[in-house]
Amino acid sequence: MSEDESSETDASQSEALFSFVRFWSRRWGQIPRRTSAAHNQNVLVVQAVVSLTREAEPTIQDLATELGCSHAHASRAAARAATDGYVDVRKSTFDGRFKHLKATALGLRILVEALSWQEAVYRALTNDWTSRERQEFERLSARLAAKSVEYEALWPMAGEQILRANAVDV
Repeated sequence: MSEDESSETDASQSEALFSFVRFWSRRWGQIPRRTSAAHNQNVLVVQAVVSLTREAEPTIQDLATELGCSHAHASRAAARAATDGYVDVRKSTFDGRFKHLKATALGLRILVEALSWQEAVYRALTNDWTSRERQEFERLSARLAAKSVEYEALWPMAGEQILRANAVDV
């Protein structure tokens, strides 16, 4: 394969990936019934809080970092999730400037529903795949996710250099 053919293949693969991501990023939190954007945001908050709780009791700043948004946006999202009964928000006993988050039983329930929906969609999308294809896709997806975390850490310093190395106008 020539360099031009390889470049065209890489471009079509990246277009396919980002098309897939865009499509599902707007739908992933929906469960079989139609849900609102606020509900989907609550699912995101609960999922982030549960994920972060594995290491420590998460703060609003931890939530902001996990969601890739500003502290103010994370604070509003946590407040809405708390109002809706999905997370508890409480001031730190050590430093009142910090608020700690914890998923409630109701929050865990909506998370389980959303994850069940995701699993059902995944199974439907891959029902004609072999077990080996599914395993390979899962392996490569995990690898891509890990690389994404590394890439995100590099982005502020190296974003333009990465784009230039790949001949993207900046």
